[in-house]
Amino acid sequence: MENRIPRGTPVAALLAVLLPLSGTGVHAAKQVGYLPAAKDRPWSDREIELATWSRFRPSALSMTFDDNSTGQFEKALPWMDAVGIRGTFFVIPDRMNADAWNRARVAAANGHEIGSHTLSHLVLAKETAARQEEQLAGSKRVIDSLIPSQKCLTLAYPYGVHDSVTLALTRRYYIAARVVGSYLNSAAPGDMYVVEGRGPEPKMDVHAYNSRLRDADSKGAWLVEMYHGIEDEGSEPIRLDWFRQHLGEIKAQESIVWAAPFVDVAEYIAERQCAQARYLSRSDSKVIINLQDTLPDSIYRQPLGLKIPLPPGWTGAEAEQAGAPMWCVIRMTPQGPCILFEGIPDRGPIVLTRRSGAEMGNTLSGKWDDASGPSSYRIRMTEGSWLSTRILNVKGARVGSGSAPLWPGGSMIDGSNSPYKSVRGVTLSPVRVRYLDINPAVTVR
Repeated sequence: MENRIPRGTPVAALLAVLLPLSGTGVHAAKQVGYLPAAKDRPWSDREIELATWSRFRPSALSMTFDDNSTGQFEKALPWMDAVGIRGTFFVIPDRMNADAWNRARVAAANGHEIGSHTLSHLVLAKETAARQEEQLAGSKRVIDSLIPSQKCLTLAYPYGVHDSVTLALTRRYYIAARVVGSYLNSAAPGDMYVVEGRGPEPKMDVHAYNSRLRDADSKGAWLVEMYHGIEDEGSEPIRLDWFRQHLGEIKAQESIVWAAPFVDVAEYIAERQCAQARYLSRSDSKVIINLQDTLPDSIYRQPLGLKIPLPPGWTGAEAEQAGAPMWCVIRMTPQGPCILFEGIPDRGPIVLTRRSGAEMGNTLSGKWDDASGPSSYRIRMTEGSWLSTRILNVKGARVGSGSAPLWPGGSMIDGSNSPYKSVRGVTLSPVRVRYLDINPAVTVR
């Protein structure tokens, strides 16, 4: 699902809902001057769409760990690093010794988030306002000083308990906070300071954990997993073999589920809610787009996914911003072939450059019956590449995904009569294929 920001939407109104501004807090806004719309140009800014989740994946996942138990760092973390999945560790500074801080610094260096679980893990709603502020501000201050490679920006409430005073103080020091819940979070949470985290339930096994992933995918939601103990250590422990199997499932679904630390997803949502993308110029060989938001760049630096229709005559594209290459693919969508790419707000113009059609003579076509996807598709390849697919059943529910080789010489794949009888064990006919990716966009084999 893609999110479109209509022209004229009051940015201040969006920010007021998602991120209350405070002149002294972390949400102090910057002033952005938007360029006036060009007259008589043959394209519209309205056709630029923002991705709901990173790289247009249907759902998001954050794995969060509370209480800095030894097993989290010694048992769970090595397996997460092995498969490249980054999580969030909400720590309690008063319960951390030198070894624990060393493990936290290593985790931060590897891309994991070290968040706050308050200074001493008190039930905040039972404390005075002054004591609550000491717990919230003190924890952030200690973590920032001992984990200098990142800023402490998010919080998990001890026991999930908070009151109106807690919320007001939390907004002063953090950009988002997690509670204990039992639901998925929507793509636009009503309050980023009561994001629901889901822990284990009685008799829950690895299949139950994996089913939550599928539920989030079908609903386009943000699943925040909550862990305490690993193996036989800590409260509500999960078996290590189940945890490893669950990591394997997440990795297998990485093209569909965006697995990222809690802070990354929180930043992405905030940016998406107030970002504005506009064309600066457009020619037969180059498209330049400006992407801005009203948030402080020192905090919000997540690349946003964008989509524009593939310009006439283009068969490939590459993207760059501030001299650095950015993710960019061509994908068949219900609106036709499009360029999907990333850009960081306020980092400078995003430049899309046309790739030579001489390298590949690929053509994409499909019969699109409804928003769920095509009932048939056809791709002709004059050069070799790979077809990556997301497979849906006739009701529009995902039943699998995978890839198949397309060899040089005009090979043909037809969704209604494929020579490849299955993709990762899922029969192609008669199912619908929502996304057709030539990934990478231009690969000559």
